[in-house]
Amino acid sequence: MDGQTLQDIVVSNSTGVDPGQIGIGVDATEIDGLWYVTDLNLSFG
Repeated sequence: MDGQTLQDIVVSNSTGVDPGQIGIGVDATEIDGLWYVTDLNLSFG
């Protein structure tokens, strides 16, 4: 992701969304030595 936050990437690839209008949260869990996204939270507004 070249040092960009996930939020920066989503905003730059969206139309009509400004920084600060979107919230993104990701939880990851290691299971048997592999990493999985176990929760993804998005909020707009």
